Amino acid sequence: MRTADRSQAGQALVLAVALLAAVAAGLVQLFDGGQLLREKARLARALDAAAYSGALVQARSLNFLAYANRALVAHQVGMAHAITLASWARFGDTQARRLASSNPPASLIGGLFGAAHGQAYRGAAGAAGAGGAAGWGDGALARAFAEHDRVVHDVLVRAQAAVQQSLADTRLHSMQAVLAAHYDDDAAHLDTALLADTLPGFVVRHGGASRGRLKDMVEEANAHYGFLAPRDHDRRSLLPTEWRCPWLRHELRRRGATALMGLDAWRSVDTLSFHALRSNRWIGCYYR
Repeated sequence: MRTADRSQAGQALVLAVALLAAVAAGLVQLFDGGQLLREKARLARALDAAAYSGALVQARSLNFLAYANRALVAHQVGMAHAITLASWARFGDTQARRLASSNPPASLIGGLFGAAHGQAYRGAAGAAGAGGAAGWGDGALARAFAEHDRVVHDVLVRAQAAVQQSLADTRLHSMQAVLAAHYDDDAAHLDTALLADTLPGFVVRHGGASRGRLKDMVEEANAHYGFLAPRDHDRRSLLPTEWRCPWLRHELRRRGATALMGLDAWRSVDTLSFHALRSNRWIGCYYR
């Protein structure tokens, strides 16, 4: 019995060693799993921060482009007002000269078309010389127009081009800086190709004839200003003057318009003409 007992001595030690080895392997596996989870969470935080930083740069760039487009439209509307003011000044000056030469007399206009038209015609005397003051050489309106034009072409358009061309690089550098901060300035091992999320054509700069979209925006904005609306009105005399055509009258024809010719040139014209009705036995009624 004693010999059998001595032959079984030490078997518990083997089991204990095997158990300790299993426990050690489990601890190593647990440690490695914890390290993996920690790095995964760290990477997720870094990528989220980098993505947010890139999105923030892109959002600010797109907001700038949008506000620059609105500023372009606003300056174009300012140019339309400046050239329309110049057109009105020349129109008032022309009417003042006609009034001074009685061609036609103010009493005739008032008698044919009503007191309001006669009074307005007489009021043109106050615009005498306005055409010269609004001259397109070195007048105040010309300087205002030139400044609007300079801001459009030399400031806003160039700024938009610079932002559009640098958007992808600026966004990438911002994301790299965030990753470097999360990894103690050691982000060289990261594949930067993963950060290049530029979509072809996502931000497009229109030039030349393709700027027709901007022209549509300008014309839509101008439609909100009555001062820039078409100024076409016809006024007929109160009573008939020719027995051969009693349905016809003397006419005042007001014509005026402000328009964007092409994509850059503004044009504004204002006229007022008196068309006297005449008749004879050979050709009947006609305007003179």
